[in-house]
Amino acid sequence: MQNDRYLRNIKLTELGEYGQEVLFKAKALVVGAGGLGCSALYGLACAGIGNIHLLDHDVIELSNLNRQFAYTPSDLTKLKASTIVQKLTQFAPDLKISFDAVKVTDEWLDQYLSIYDVVLDCCDNFFATYMIGDACVKHKKKFITVSAVAWRGQGYAVLPDSPCHRCLLPECPEESDAPRSADYGILGAVAHTFGSWQATEAIKALLDLDKEQGTRLTSYDAKIGRWKTMTRSYSQQCKFHQSVIHK
Repeated sequence: MQNDRYLRNIKLTELGEYGQEVLFKAKALVVGAGGLGCSALYGLACAGIGNIHLLDHDVIELSNLNRQFAYTPSDLTKLKASTIVQKLTQFAPDLKISFDAVKVTDEWLDQYLSIYDVVLDCCDNFFATYMIGDACVKHKKKFITVSAVAWRGQGYAVLPDSPCHRCLLPECPEESDAPRSADYGILGAVAHTFGSWQATEAIKALLDLDKEQGTRLTSYDAKIGRWKTMTRSYSQQCKFHQSVIHK
């Protein structure tokens, strides 16, 4: 570990050399390399997360560039995963950064999820979020999920001892009910804000810094400059969570 590189991290009272070593030994899985994923990945790399793995099968399009700052016009039609991993490796050569250019599936998660300490959901659809969330609860993995569209975003952490994603919303909504940036637009800075927030929450989860982290949902409306926090709690109607925690 290059201590001089992470000196500003180490100077944080809550982190120090021991905390930085924890981060350097940590393994993070990031699903999605879009607007959220770009900021989340760089946030993890800046913090010195020693092993980062990315799942993304998409290619870079011109309409991505208003929010996906890791890519340039010369990258158009290239795979997002290989492109951003190459750039991250140049940025932080002391870290192990890898990728699979595949869609996330139940089979992939069942086979590989046990490797990782924290999972960041940077996807743009409910189905993938619920698939990842279900797998993280089953495997008792720390899970950070975020969504952002237009001027707004929201996110929360699910920890092994916290309410799960289905405690908040028991059934996966239909995709037609989900507001999409393709329809409503999104300010690039909003995506960056929540990708960075997501990386911060992942780092806190790895260090066990926030004992109430798994009981909150945080939202931000950039148009009026307002952050809000609501409390998440266990739901007695959440049969999924009950079935998992009682196994």
